[in-house]
Amino acid sequence: MSTETYDPMIYDTMRETANRLVGKYSSRLKQSSDMNQREALLKNISGVRRWVSGIDANDKQSVLDTTNQLCQLCDDQSVLLQVEELAMRLTGKRDDKSNRQVAYV
Repeated sequence: MSTETYDPMIYDTMRETANRLVGKYSSRLKQSSDMNQREALLKNISGVRRWVSGIDANDKQSVLDTTNQLCQLCDDQSVLLQVEELAMRLTGKRDDKSNRQVAYV
């Protein structure tokens, strides 16, 4: 843990980036009528919130690393692939045909 003093806006940026990702999940949730997809989206939403809440606000490097990861998830069109690991931890569900984790985004 780094106790280096830094601009607190960096932490706020991480939290806002997490909110953007949660917003993407929430938008898909509103559009979905598939119960499995809805369940996975809800778990992804709570997973992102738990992930970000677990970041030490005083650890500048952790905040920056998490912000970068969240930005990639928010901005990359292949969010489905990037979120598979998170979804696996949250849902434990796999696609039987490909043995890949099912992650709905």
